[in-house]
Amino acid sequence: MSHRRLLTAYGGAIAAMVALSALVVRVAGVRAQGDPGIAFAGDGLLDGLVRYDSGWYYGIAKGGYAWSPGIQSNVAFFPAYPLAVRVVSWATSDIMVAGMIVTAVCGALFLVGCDVWCRDRGLDQRARVAAIAVVMTWPYAWYLYGVVYSDALFLAAAVWAMVAIGRDRAVWAGLAGAVASAARPTGVAVIAALIITVLERRRRTPRPRDLGVLLSFGGLGGFMAYLQVRFGRPLLFSEAQRNGARD
Repeated sequence: MSHRRLLTAYGGAIAAMVALSALVVRVAGVRAQGDPGIAFAGDGLLDGLVRYDSGWYYGIAKGGYAWSPGIQSNVAFFPAYPLAVRVVSWATSDIMVAGMIVTAVCGALFLVGCDVWCRDRGLDQRARVAAIAVVMTWPYAWYLYGVVYSDALFLAAAVWAMVAIGRDRAVWAGLAGAVASAARPTGVAVIAALIITVLERRRRTPRPRDLGVLLSFGGLGGFMAYLQVRFGRPLLFSEAQRNGARD
């Protein structure tokens, strides 16, 4: 499957999912995150893409991080996605619409990355099409189709990190890994995967340029540094998660 056809299929899937979510919201009457719900452009049609943690990301993108001891706090949510949403919102003037755009673009990047990763491993076209079809129809693929959550950004960064390390491009792998580790707590798994891949490939004696994978610590390390400077607690995201908020 060419990437053009893949992206066309992805666009059709987004349209179908938006229509389905709008129907469900209309029939079930489920409101958007917030009480009252957060107003945004096209909310009558796109309301189904804004649920639960979308409100947390909205708050971070709009006003940054805040924390008070013993209560739920948005510091539980990692910064890469709301930062990207804030940047895009400068063009859209609407934070929720910006979030949908970021998710949709990252979902496309993730699917193309999956195809490239499969191709690099010698899968023929039939196998690649089957693999992508499974990914696109997997129930949790819903989070690729414009939902205001960080999953699509994390997955895009993770798969491109693995594509890069598979092509022996350690610095690019490290940079993509840094985005992953700044997107979700599970980014530490991407860091580990990159390091293990290098050690296995070099039989535990990496070359100097292989140290580029260590850039992947940058996302997590940067967030921890921010929390230390702002709140005096580098692991505050973990404390906040214990208080109920979850990324």
